[in-house]
Amino acid sequence: MASFSVVATGENLSYKWQYKKPGSSTWVTWSGKTAATVSVKASNANNGWQYRCIVSNNAGSVSSEAAELTVGAAANGIRTEAA
Repeated sequence: MASFSVVATGENLSYKWQYKKPGSSTWVTWSGKTAATVSVKASNANNGWQYRCIVSNNAGSVSSEAAELTVGAAANGIRTEAA
């Protein structure tokens, strides 16, 4: 398993996780994932997927930077992409 977390400050925060498959330009909202931390099965099927979180409250919303899941012996860090 791999876990991704986001840290935000403010009142009445809500979290919406999204993922994007390699080669896609479309972010998909991940149903039921509404906490500050999400766990992902680290398998070859998910290799290269990107994950981000949209944090919202009464003042508006902001997207985290995307983090890419790398599975395998070559995994040595997280690559991020500006939101």
